Amino acid sequence: MLFMLKWSEKPQGSPSAYDDAQKRILALFSHWDVGPDVTIHQFLTRVGTFSGYMVVETSDLANLHRISTIYSTFKVEIEPVIDVTTATKVGAEGVHMREQLLQRH
Repeated sequence: MLFMLKWSEKPQGSPSAYDDAQKRILALFSHWDVGPDVTIHQFLTRVGTFSGYMVVETSDLANLHRISTIYSTFKVEIEPVIDVTTATKVGAEGVHMREQLLQRH
């Protein structure tokens, strides 16, 4: 399954706490490892921020929990996603089924 991870910095209290968090973030990214059962399709950073998006594929939700735990310096939001061509196909099938059901009544 495909998932979109949105990651962003958690607010820090003081300037020194913010600097320390930045150092931890850069250290984590320099040793990037999400595990063997995860495929990263895209890993994007929003320009000018310590935030971004990652499109990953995995069949085990525990892998996503592992990622969010390792990178707990960030606020991580995870949503399941599908390709737009797949969504269009199954959406059209759903509309067709609904129309058939409505015609029966």
